[in-house]
Amino acid sequence: MNKIFSILCFFTIVLGMLACKKEEPEPKNCPSTTDNLNVLECTLGEWKLNHEGNDGFSEDGRDVRASCGWTYNGGETGGVGNTYALKNADGSIILRWKGRWLAEFEVHPGWTGSTEAGIQMGDSINKVLTAYERIHAMQSSPYKYVREGNPELRVDFDQHWRVQKILVTMWP
Repeated sequence: MNKIFSILCFFTIVLGMLACKKEEPEPKNCPSTTDNLNVLECTLGEWKLNHEGNDGFSEDGRDVRASCGWTYNGGETGGVGNTYALKNADGSIILRWKGRWLAEFEVHPGWTGSTEAGIQMGDSINKVLTAYERIHAMQSSPYKYVREGNPELRVDFDQHWRVQKILVTMWP
């Protein structure tokens, strides 16, 4: 009798645990430091520039902040006339919205992906100049190079002429 009672108690506990189990939401596709950046297609992994969110500062942005543990980039918290930008934990990736539009990808050291032309953090200026035609020095800084257009590509270099930041912007 004790054996039957023990078995019944065990199954009651197991069934109770199964009934109380919460349905976990599907994990969001968080941008990753290993995602590749395609300047020509305006993509970072599966994220695409010029994508419109559902509301003021994009449901996508809220999902990244809530599901991926990203934080605001400085004071870029949105509002009239302001950008809404989120960065990952080590600050190596920044996504920036302008209004409802995902408008910029910015990558820094810690990002280990590469562009469609094979450019990575730490690459030389010569490799960048060979990979991207029409890129030229910005007048405001000798360490910043830009290829104008839509999308716009900007590559910043350190004092040793090594890539330290890549910024891709697409205006709606």
